[in-house]
Amino acid sequence: MKTITTKVLKTSDYTQFKKILGNRKVDLNHVKRLKESISEEDLMIPIVVNEKNEVIDGQHRLQARQELQLPVYYIVVDGLGITQTQKANMTNKTWTLDDFLNTYVEMNYHHYKVYKQFKDRWQLSNSECIALLSGKLYNGNGDSQKDFQKGTFGVKDLEWANDVAMKIYQIEPYYSGFKRRSFIFAFIHALSTEGFEFDKFIQKLTYQSSKMVNCTSKSQYMRLIEDIYNYNQPQEKRIRFN
Repeated sequence: MKTITTKVLKTSDYTQFKKILGNRKVDLNHVKRLKESISEEDLMIPIVVNEKNEVIDGQHRLQARQELQLPVYYIVVDGLGITQTQKANMTNKTWTLDDFLNTYVEMNYHHYKVYKQFKDRWQLSNSECIALLSGKLYNGNGDSQKDFQKGTFGVKDLEWANDVAMKIYQIEPYYSGFKRRSFIFAFIHALSTEGFEFDKFIQKLTYQSSKMVNCTSKSQYMRLIEDIYNYNQPQEKRIRFN
């Protein structure tokens, strides 16, 4: 059972507080906004810490007050940890997928460390990285993103994901929008289509690159890829995307 010290305590010893392992990085812009708000009117809102003085809720308020050289008000709740920190922060300033990534990497979660290496290497957005590494490509990756937030995300086939990412970058000389989300998902669909030959597509792209224009949806990109690939193809070797 959690023990709560309902009394609001006060201190100017900022060094007594600790960052809890796995908490997201401090957003300096958010700290700046808090400093401006506190300077205008100090509501003296307490931070929440556990019995180890690890900050559960209020790390941005703590830094803002420290930079303003103001005393910190705090409440102690025994037994709280990173799960409660995430919940508290999600009700205040929404956690991004990068926040969750940094949390689980710091906590030494293997799949998240692999994910970060992949993301840093290929410089793709989280949406594409999650899809490629989870292998969930066509039915939306909402469930995968929820798994990612909960810490249960798993890498399915790193070798395949790296191969697809490498092929995506081979499009760059012919299309500056090669990292657009809709294009990437259309391209992955093409690679997974029976009869589609990547080398043949690249060869045809060398003299049809002017056809590669920005589209607003995956389906439009699929029609574009189809049109480029089927140019001068015998009827029996043409592809059609479902």
